[in-house]
Amino acid sequence: MKRELTNQELLDRYIHSLKMMLPPDKVEDIAAEIRSNLESLAEDRAAELGRDLRPEEMSAILKPAVIPCWSPPRIAIRTCGA
Repeated sequence: MKRELTNQELLDRYIHSLKMMLPPDKVEDIAAEIRSNLESLAEDRAAELGRDLRPEEMSAILKPAVIPCWSPPRIAIRTCGA
């Protein structure tokens, strides 16, 4: 049986995929800011629920349908001005 990814692993994978689409000279700054914002959203949601988030709840935070302006392709387009 395949093990479920942790919330941190989900976030790490999301940020990794995002980094591949950002301009090299800005990648670390932008990725760090987005990571911080997503971590804050996750912490806020966990506080609302009164417990740690389940991986599926973390996935929902990372899904472009939930945060459309933060999906990796849109970040790349906005940052690169394409």
